[in-house]
Amino acid sequence: MQSIADLNAPDIPLLLVGMIVAGSVFVFGVLIFRQSMRVRANERFEKGLCVRCGYDIRASTARCSECGFPIAPPELPLTMALRRKSLMDDWPATDLEPRKPEPDEDRVDVYTSENTESVKLLADQLKARGIVATLRSSSLWTRSTAYDVVGRACKYLTVSVWSGDVERWIEIIRSFKKIAIGGGDKGQ
Repeated sequence: MQSIADLNAPDIPLLLVGMIVAGSVFVFGVLIFRQSMRVRANERFEKGLCVRCGYDIRASTARCSECGFPIAPPELPLTMALRRKSLMDDWPATDLEPRKPEPDEDRVDVYTSENTESVKLLADQLKARGIVATLRSSSLWTRSTAYDVVGRACKYLTVSVWSGDVERWIEIIRSFKKIAIGGGDKGQ
């Protein structure tokens, strides 16, 4: 086995290039793995399953009865489908005054979808319930690709709320999910 001191000058750049390529492949692999785990957790949450073990938690209230994991949305932003009828029809009787954020609060991306109408309705619903929601366009890598069937990049609209409103947002989003968590209705 040769030491680095025994290598010829042309061998050192090849070794450096090899290390850079190997490191890049590793980092890319980790990013792909994390994204696939995020998508799987969102899909499980959307179906009413525990994001950790996949157990049916629709009848549970606070924790998964199989593994004990808290029933909460997976890593934000969520990407699940929302009930359009609820978004259009379930408005509060009176609009609530928005809470003033604390100086140390940050914006948190909580929901992303390419269905811009649903995202805008969700933002309006949150505002009516006293949560300041902002919208921004973004690109998000979901499923296995960021391109639709004809190869165009997908555009997404993202809802952000103040970090102090995330817990209230979780409670509100449960009423707009296609499959309810905690024993609610399961349909459209």
